[in-house]
Amino acid sequence: MSDITRRLLKSKYFFDKKTSKDVNTCQTLACKDPKYAYKFAKYIKGADIKYCQEFACKDSEYAYLFAKEIKGADIKYCQEFACKNPEYAYLFADLKKADIVFCQEAACVDAWSAYQFAVNKKNANIEYCQEHVCKDPKYAYLFAKKIKEADIEKCQKVACQNPDYAYWFARDISNANIEKCQKAACVNSIYAYWFAKDVKNANIEKCQEIMNNDPYRTYLLAKYVKGANIEKCQEVVCTDPYYAYMFAKYIKKANIEKCQEAACKSPKYAYMFAKNIEGADIKKCEEAVSKDLRYCFIFAKNIKNVEECVKSLSIDDIETPTKNTARYAYKLAKKIIAVKESELSMPKG
Repeated sequence: MSDITRRLLKSKYFFDKKTSKDVNTCQTLACKDPKYAYKFAKYIKGADIKYCQEFACKDSEYAYLFAKEIKGADIKYCQEFACKNPEYAYLFADLKKADIVFCQEAACVDAWSAYQFAVNKKNANIEYCQEHVCKDPKYAYLFAKKIKEADIEKCQKVACQNPDYAYWFARDISNANIEKCQKAACVNSIYAYWFAKDVKNANIEKCQEIMNNDPYRTYLLAKYVKGANIEKCQEVVCTDPYYAYMFAKYIKKANIEKCQEAACKSPKYAYMFAKNIEGADIKKCEEAVSKDLRYCFIFAKNIKNVEECVKSLSIDDIETPTKNTARYAYKLAKKIIAVKESELSMPKG
């Protein structure tokens, strides 16, 4: 409908509200638009309710509003047209004399609307709602969580089609089958860790097996999950120098020797290991550090006598020289000279 026609209808509508002249003619014009058919019935005295209703009900929104606000409206007739749109079928269910079954059938066209209907409408047919809810893992999980009468087994079957909701189902739903949820959820190390950490009665051993190629989450498992096999965790963690160092630092039952062997594959973590881990073999850490002048300098500065550190250097072992190599070689030499000068300046006893 054009803007000009809308303005004409609006002007006629307000004109006759004031003057009451030729209401029938204006009603005919107003009823060319469902919105004004509804407004005409609501505000104009003498309006033909049945006639206005026929035209208002060509739009689901105004069919719903007509039934809700117009005295004398035919509820059954309005419901038929309102329920062509799931949103208004859902709203219509709150009206007096509404046929709840008819509204529910119209509203439950997808999992979301079926879930909303079950949660918010009294006298909803829970079994019917669940049938439609259980087409989507997310709403199957939410249905089991929010609706007391839910069939847990049916909801779980659908929720377990997605690892996220399989994990949440096991975590949040009492009477969930933990074994089935774990099988569905633990498709990778991320879910395996969260499942082991957050779900009561989770099979820790099976979760740990899935994390065999993930040092980070295996380290977290050892740190935060009771029942984790520390020895097996350490085997996985020690494939990465950083997590080998972290494991030695924070896990009480860690095998320091094995962690050091792994950490010393990196000059950086060899230095960190020597500095922060009690029981570290300083000599072995020094050997690892000697392959990088930067950490050799830092090691000499903070942990060991500088000359001894330089003696352990092997030019052949140092990786491709860079500007940093030259810079730290210079710093080491400067450090050696400073040490010797301080020794010469000391008074003889």
